[in-house]
Amino acid sequence: MATGNFKIRIFQPLVRAYRIALHDGLAAHYGDRIELWAADVPGASVPLKRMRYDYNHPMLRFGPFAWQRGLNLKGLSKGDVVIINGDLHQLSSLLIAIEARLKGIGVVWWGLHKMPNQNKFFLAVRKRVMMRLASTILFYNKSGIEWLKSEGYDTSHVFATGNTIDQASIKAALAEWTDERLAEFQQEEGLIGHRVILTCSRIIEKQRLHEAIEALSKKPLAREDTLLVVIGDGPLKDDCQRLAERLGVSSRIRWLGAIFDERDMAPWFLSAKAFTYPGPVGLAILKALSYGLPAVLNDTHNSTEAEIMENGKTGLLFKEHDTEDLARTLDELMSDEGRREKMSEYSRKVAFENYSMDMMINNFSAAIEDAASQAASQVKGASE
Repeated sequence: MATGNFKIRIFQPLVRAYRIALHDGLAAHYGDRIELWAADVPGASVPLKRMRYDYNHPMLRFGPFAWQRGLNLKGLSKGDVVIINGDLHQLSSLLIAIEARLKGIGVVWWGLHKMPNQNKFFLAVRKRVMMRLASTILFYNKSGIEWLKSEGYDTSHVFATGNTIDQASIKAALAEWTDERLAEFQQEEGLIGHRVILTCSRIIEKQRLHEAIEALSKKPLAREDTLLVVIGDGPLKDDCQRLAERLGVSSRIRWLGAIFDERDMAPWFLSAKAFTYPGPVGLAILKALSYGLPAVLNDTHNSTEAEIMENGKTGLLFKEHDTEDLARTLDELMSDEGRREKMSEYSRKVAFENYSMDMMINNFSAAIEDAASQAASQVKGASE
């Protein structure tokens, strides 16, 4: 629980819809003492309901680096806290962190512990800069803490948010879609008697949707009762549709496009037998598990959210880039309904009990309190 009268300022490139619940939950803890500065990105940055925000800080990009205009520490003083985007490419964030530390302001470094397939040299530099600039480190998941421990670092000031999504809308959608209404939907959409595989994401290279399409053409998925449902849009959609035509599986793919209303997404998740994401999965896995939809992911676990995956419990793993193994694994999951139902029940339990928004807000608050405590100690030490 928040204590003291210190102020908090969060600096972020933008704020997406799935972060509203986190920021407004923090505002419930800290009231007017907390605010957020970000860029106003059309179609991306969304207004917050409770937290004060300032979206007049556009991003300027040059090569792989970025500079966010107008970031400053005005109105903050010793003992206060800033939260920066933990990315070395964000040069303005690094400068803010240096200035904050010099002024006795606590710095929370918030971000991924490492990117998938990240260059080892860059990772080493990032780690060194992070440990020097941050008073408190806040990773997305516990794997970040374990990583620093394995590197021999003291992790007493390192936290993990338990990165998640706002599940309130999912709970509301689950309540709306009764068994009777869902059966009517499945009848109308021609889903009765089909084995539905679902994927949900922007259609970009990271998703590797082409691998799911290729798997659909291979035994044992190459059968008329197996249907792939694609929720999302993106720059590679046309390429993927052409691939489906070449492989002769177009008739077994539903392209739903981007869907933003949870009530419209819910019946598709509830009608599916399996969720798949051949690339490094993000928060989409939590949406799937919240609906009780077991996941089929690649076996490298090369993303932060993939640590949620428990092979044999919340889904199954396939050999990365092996579309024949992807086909076999999806078929294995869908062919044993009793086993799949157990996975479904366990998946919901994991999603709602271990990755709730309340837990994420509490973990975030703990990191803020830690940074504030360190800053207050420095102020006290300087005055003695």
